[in-house]
Amino acid sequence: MPLSSVSAAWVAEAGESMGFDLSDEDAERFARGVNDEIDGYAALDELAPADAAESIAVRDVRAPVEEEDPHNAYITAFTAEEDADGPLSDCLLYTSLMA
Repeated sequence: MPLSSVSAAWVAEAGESMGFDLSDEDAERFARGVNDEIDGYAALDELAPADAAESIAVRDVRAPVEEEDPHNAYITAFTAEEDADGPLSDCLLYTSLMA
């Protein structure tokens, strides 16, 4: 099921429900950002059929340890095995490297 785009009015209302008083400009800016993210997810969905994820081997799903994530920036760490023929095989993926 595709995600729906959001309006500036929806963003302002959501912000107000959380105690934020957003200007019209801020609500517009946040709505554009959210909609850009939604468009990105839609583009990913077009790369492969809905059942493609069933064939992807993901291992070691866990919470990151402090040394891996000193700024508490992400909530899940995992290893996904590379597949030269997979739906993302021709995409450049960025990863975080730990020293």
